[in-house]
Amino acid sequence: MFSSALVSSHTDNESLGGFSIEDIQKEIKRGTKLMCSLCHCPGATIGCDVKTCHKTYHYYCALHDKAQIREKPSQGIY
Repeated sequence: MFSSALVSSHTDNESLGGFSIEDIQKEIKRGTKLMCSLCHCPGATIGCDVKTCHKTYHYYCALHDKAQIREKPSQGIY
C-alpha cells in the first residue's frame, strides 16, 4: 500500500488545490532526497504504508511496479 505524505489542509490559509503552500514546499524538499525504488532517480514522494518497507516511488513508477495505490479524496489523502 503506497501513498504520499502530502495531506489536504482544510484551512483558510493560502493554498493550492486544497494543499497549503508550506506543506507543498516541505514535500518538494523531502522528495528531492528520496530515490525511486524502480528507476533510481530522485523525487520519489510515494512511500509504502508498511512500516518495515522502505520503498519509495514516483507515481507512474509505482503504477508500473504494480504497487497498490491508496487514495482517499474524502479524507484529503492523495
